[in-house]
Amino acid sequence: AGILNIITESLYDNPIVVFREYVQNSMDSILKSEPEISDCEIRIWKSGNDLFFLDNGKGVKKDQFKDEMIKIGASSKKKQRNIGYKGIGRLSGVPYCKELYFVNIYDYANGKAQIYKIDSGLYDRIKNDDNYSNLSFIELMEKIGCYQDEVDIDADNDVCLKMHKYNGMLEKNNSGFMVCLKDISMVLNNTIENDDFFQELQWLLPVDFCDDLYKSDKKELFEELT
Repeated sequence: AGILNIITESLYDNPIVVFREYVQNSMDSILKSEPEISDCEIRIWKSGNDLFFLDNGKGVKKDQFKDEMIKIGASSKKKQRNIGYKGIGRLSGVPYCKELYFVNIYDYANGKAQIYKIDSGLYDRIKNDDNYSNLSFIELMEKIGCYQDEVDIDADNDVCLKMHKYNGMLEKNNSGFMVCLKDISMVLNNTIENDDFFQELQWLLPVDFCDDLYKSDKKELFEELT
């Protein structure tokens, strides 16, 4: 269990890395698609105090999603082909929000997805408990994580409903993946509001940006980053 502490407090001790890690995962989802898909997009936006990452790649295979979420160091990605391959980047958001959601959209037309949620607040309490060091990684994830299969994304779920603003994008490939950092921390919010935030993103992320980003002189967070 202590491995999660090492990952979140050492490897990912700079809040801006969450942008790199989740965009890398989106890029890998798009690049590994078989057959190859076109018209792929990645969107990042902030709604209230929640931060969202959404792509319309192929996501994770339905029967592999839960295992991918609860395991560590078992990434199926190959170093030669995929940008992220260590199998730990998805955890980078844990220290920077109260709840971390992963939504695997496997049939958008019929509103079907899977959700895995990590309760970061509960993790903070558990890691200060005397029994913490005796937990295996999977035991820890079973305590702080919650898995939902066959989720109806059209139901009253405030996280899933946010993706519908990009209905046209998700309809293209009938699939996608969304990460939501629910109620982000003050330190991540301050990073986003920093004067150098846009400039840092431009060299940090492994994608081309739309022209609007390069021309932007906004001090506040983008409504949407393509």
